Amino acid sequence: DHQDDGVTRVWLALVLLCRVAASFNNAIKFTESGFVLINVDVTEHQLSLSITDTGCGMSEQQITRAFQPFAQGDHSISRRYGGTGLGITVVQRLVNMMNGELKIESKQGLGTKISVTIPVEAKFSILNTPQEISTEDREILRWLKAWGVPHQSSKDQNTFNLVRSNQWQNLYPDHLLSALTTSRDPLTYDTGNRYQFEGNVLIADDDPINRLLFTKQLKQFGLNAIIVKDGQEALDILKQSDQVIDLVITDCHMPNMDGYELTEIIKSSPELSHYPVIGCTAEDSKLVVEKAERVGMNQVIYKPYSFNELAVALEQLLPATCIKQHPNQPWASNYSEDEQLQMASVIFESFTADKSMLQDEKENIKEVSHRIKGSAGLLGLTTLYRAAKDCEKDPNNAQKLKQLTDELNKSIESASIILKRLNLQ
Repeated sequence: DHQDDGVTRVWLALVLLCRVAASFNNAIKFTESGFVLINVDVTEHQLSLSITDTGCGMSEQQITRAFQPFAQGDHSISRRYGGTGLGITVVQRLVNMMNGELKIESKQGLGTKISVTIPVEAKFSILNTPQEISTEDREILRWLKAWGVPHQSSKDQNTFNLVRSNQWQNLYPDHLLSALTTSRDPLTYDTGNRYQFEGNVLIADDDPINRLLFTKQLKQFGLNAIIVKDGQEALDILKQSDQVIDLVITDCHMPNMDGYELTEIIKSSPELSHYPVIGCTAEDSKLVVEKAERVGMNQVIYKPYSFNELAVALEQLLPATCIKQHPNQPWASNYSEDEQLQMASVIFESFTADKSMLQDEKENIKEVSHRIKGSAGLLGLTTLYRAAKDCEKDPNNAQKLKQLTDELNKSIESASIILKRLNLQ
């Protein structure tokens, strides 16, 4: 449960708070029947977090003992449920580190309520969205109201409609918030500026929130998103569309045809097997990895994935022609201007010499590619590294040699730009 106070951002010690929340698992461990209720309330200067359960409860004496290290309510608890008895002691110390307060209310045989209050700095604001939102989903409506987002409770042709289409859908408030807003996080923009692509990505996902989020993220990368609701629609696009598709991203669990079945059909078809496929799932388990490998998924990203994780996956799997190398090379940000000058000079001269060797029929292309691969790996030039690795494996392949040469040209040009900026060329 949460209070609709219009808070959109809170500044606090997130790592410590997460450790406090994780320590509340006793509420589930000791509750064999009934319920566990978590309540969050944020005001301008205070965050209140409480967890109430209908578990075994504690007496006043047991509550006192709970604050002592390596002590539990009674000795039978460790035998029945396991654990060391450090839970409340650790929570108390974490809360104290945040200048907060911890309170326990409990009745033996009825249940327990643990309350934590922490001083915070909260920001109240109305989220700006490109258009009014409409939805008939009561849970989504609650979050839209809490965030002050203009919305309607019915469909309208001039609004963006949000709906969880079936029982497969779970509502993740962080995903909903990300989908509705353009991130103000500087790191996100840095990542977007570092990774820039061009091309078309086919997205198969039955969740409208995820589809909107993917569309906004890919647009920030310079990519066009083609959106479908399930694997069958994706397969129809791949087989019938005249539009060039450079990459497929599919949710693993969808009705009609899930991502595993879609991938298996793609990879087993001679006409479609060249398409790289990224699977997307919230289920992080060994089973997912085994199923993904079995059907031929090139990579899996796990929800909630970071912007950088998506960027790296795109860079690894998009065709080289879709990747635009940003002039500000990854290595440049790690050095002072004098060091950048020295590095750019060495890179410019070394890669120019490597390029000449690649064009010389007398040279051993495999050895040159291997050397370039090592340098690119040290510098963090992922696309160049991948092109050199491919050429090293197949040095007689003219297309792979051309791709390596093209990537070398990009890195040479980027080094040249840095040299010009530092007024030494």
